[in-house]
Amino acid sequence: MRYRNSGFTLIEVMVSLTIMGIIMTVAFEGLRIGLDGWTRGSRTIDELDRRATVERLLKRQLSVAYPMEFRTDLDKSSFILFRGSSNRLDFVSDYSLSDGPSDFRKIGYMFDGASLHYQETQLFHYTPAADEPITGEKLASFSSVRF
Repeated sequence: MRYRNSGFTLIEVMVSLTIMGIIMTVAFEGLRIGLDGWTRGSRTIDELDRRATVERLLKRQLSVAYPMEFRTDLDKSSFILFRGSSNRLDFVSDYSLSDGPSDFRKIGYMFDGASLHYQETQLFHYTPAADEPITGEKLASFSSVRF
């Protein structure tokens, strides 16, 4: 009596499952590497977009900066509020981050070593000071900013 061999042996099943496991591992590792690259690329694009947005805002506000004269005391001479340093910039503009084109405001940008901060101050009853702090909102994080 002869038995007909119509199935797979246990060894053949184990070998084929091992080969399928190796193929799946390689496929999922490739997918993981692709997703990591996608995530890093998206992060870089978001940072470049934020930087471009801040540059456009600063360019627009500086293009409509107004040379407004201020006087702190009646006996002192007047000066134009447009001052800056390597990490700070103050000027008067009629373009607002929150309102778009609007009334004149004192605009202040300050870089604290990690973040760029932005502050708007209404000019009504505004008196400029040499060391007034900029405690406005954080626009973005940068590694360096120079004005």
